[in-house]
Amino acid sequence: MQGSKFVHVLFFLLFIPSAAALPVMEGSVGVAFHELNIDEETSIRTVGEYINLSFGQRFKHSLSASVSFRAWGTDEDEFEHDVFGVSLGVEGQVFVPSFNHGPYAKFGRHCWGISLIHTVDLWDGSGCSNIVGAGLLLKTDPGDKDGSGMFFEVVLTRFKQLHSWMFAAGRRF
Repeated sequence: MQGSKFVHVLFFLLFIPSAAALPVMEGSVGVAFHELNIDEETSIRTVGEYINLSFGQRFKHSLSASVSFRAWGTDEDEFEHDVFGVSLGVEGQVFVPSFNHGPYAKFGRHCWGISLIHTVDLWDGSGCSNIVGAGLLLKTDPGDKDGSGMFFEVVLTRFKQLHSWMFAAGRRF
């Protein structure tokens, strides 16, 4: 129940008209590490590409809320097992100390569709899970006051038996 209250608050923040809110868009690419626990002694690990695209609102000084689309996959020639997945969700971002630059924490809830393939469909799943992350947003223009710049982040999630760690670099507009 706690997760649904959180999602409702983020949706509320996304869609309230406010003079203090400005539109924000983020895009990033990176690498994703996945570990699927088959049983207590066996796990499958794979590495692949990762992309993220987010649209939302930035509120004065330290908070933003967005809707995010994520996709990831592995190259079937390099790994014995392939992971493919997409997610859509809402997330919040809090900057510390403030002013939409510097270090930040990211938190949200995403709904996933995932498939692990090895000759046949080995495992697949769909559902929702929490997602958390941390990063650093750097100003690219010293006179910039709109909160745009380059960022580097790590995002973590656990979905059923699948643990994912995404490392990304991107641009915020």
